[in-house]
Amino acid sequence: MKLFQRPACLSFFSAAITMLAACSPNVPEAPVQIGIDVVSNHPHLLSGGDALIEVTSSVSAPDDLTVTINGQPSDVDFQGTGEGDGLYSYRALLSDLIDGQNTLVVSAGNGSAQLVLTNYPISGPIISGEQQTPYFCLAQLSPDNNGSKRAFDIGNGEFLEDVASDEFCSLPTRIDYVYRSTEGDGSF
Repeated sequence: MKLFQRPACLSFFSAAITMLAACSPNVPEAPVQIGIDVVSNHPHLLSGGDALIEVTSSVSAPDDLTVTINGQPSDVDFQGTGEGDGLYSYRALLSDLIDGQNTLVVSAGNGSAQLVLTNYPISGPIISGEQQTPYFCLAQLSPDNNGSKRAFDIGNGEFLEDVASDEFCSLPTRIDYVYRSTEGDGSF
């Protein structure tokens, strides 16, 4: 004994709706959000061929981000720095920027962001104009009044060495930390 029998037209409509749903195009993905910032300096004031960047994206896996510099793929090691509001932050060090303008593109899925980076030689100039000529390196200066070799005091009791590495009088990179006491007379 049948208690309920479905009308034939209802079965036909159910089948038609199922077929239309199966044949309809896929719903497009939400666009991937990507933003780029330079952390190490302003994007137009970089020097030495390196830049520390931060990428903010809706992509949760840094391996899904693709980086190109001047149209060439760049192997970048992103490190996660945080997450908030559905966005993830990653930092990476870019290197081998050419002198002049560099176009950085970060992409993933259907999203991308672009930023123009301007790199200058490590010896400068960046904002001061052309270097002075003639320009003398520290070792080329005449002795002081006492006949001693000239020295440049860096403020912590030490002096820069006068061994230039190129025609621009570049010295090896050196990092010194000088701390000022918050107690007593505040001397170094």
